[in-house]
Amino acid sequence: KAPGRQFKGVSLPAKGQQIQRIGPKLNEIDKVLEGRRLSLQQSIEGVVPEMVLVLEIAGTITNFFSAVKKTPGLEFLAEFEEDFLPDDLFYHTDKEGRKAEKKYTGQIFLVMTNQKALNELKRYWDKYKKSEKFDRGTTKFRILFDQLKDIRPYSINDRLKDTGFEDYLKEQREHNIENVRFEVELFFRKGKIERQNALRELKNLLKQNGGKFLNQSETMIEEIVYHAFIAEAPIKVFDDLSENTNVTFLKCERIMFLRPVGQVAVKNPGEIEEQQVLPGEEIPLPGGNPVVALLDGLPLANHKYLANRLNIDDPDNYAGGY
Repeated sequence: KAPGRQFKGVSLPAKGQQIQRIGPKLNEIDKVLEGRRLSLQQSIEGVVPEMVLVLEIAGTITNFFSAVKKTPGLEFLAEFEEDFLPDDLFYHTDKEGRKAEKKYTGQIFLVMTNQKALNELKRYWDKYKKSEKFDRGTTKFRILFDQLKDIRPYSINDRLKDTGFEDYLKEQREHNIENVRFEVELFFRKGKIERQNALRELKNLLKQNGGKFLNQSETMIEEIVYHAFIAEAPIKVFDDLSENTNVTFLKCERIMFLRPVGQVAVKNPGEIEEQQVLPGEEIPLPGGNPVVALLDGLPLANHKYLANRLNIDDPDNYAGGY
């Protein structure tokens, strides 16, 4: 093994190793994008092929999104922190510089690219290989190539990871359900036109695969970069969840996650008796066990309408800072 480099306690491959590893991956991504262009031409006219790239980074890179903004056609979508298992090239080191068999912290960046942006990315890569100076504002890509663990297209597996969707499908099949409803969360696009185009493309793909968009189910909250809707499709659409599936909807680059739809049971509004409570009026305390859990938030426990009506689990004493 060639001498590696260090970044905040994480051992990185030598530059020569990175060139051997990453170069073929970029060429493969180019081929995949061209394949999607040909596929889209057959199914939807006038759609510019795009691809979500997953960039797995050993360690961290601050403000990478600013370098993405400098790259024509490249759009920053999201970033996540990830704990990676060590391998022969990337691993945590102890104080003596020896390999430690423990996870190390890294980042995952998701970016939207088209052919123009991919060409720019390959231009950056050529500069990296030749040790040329990067353009102002794009030097983060040189750091990225040093720390790049993997670069790959966003996959069907990514869309299903930790969502519980596959377990949901299993339950529906056990009950012989033929059509399933599910949530489709889209990658949030900054431009209104891009969001409209994404929704239109997904509606078309759903229709082609025997599914449908549920009217008035679209939810778009810019403040938390959330864009989603509810869809319905034959359960057989999900028989093959591998990358080899011929169901174009599952491969759509617009989809970030597929999730089960929450099940609720409510009374018909006509059956609900209206109960008005006036300020200061005594409300009878409920009996039995709690029926609702509130996660990732803390209510005002001593509000007069809530006192003695909540069981609050606050082991870290967040209430003390309210």
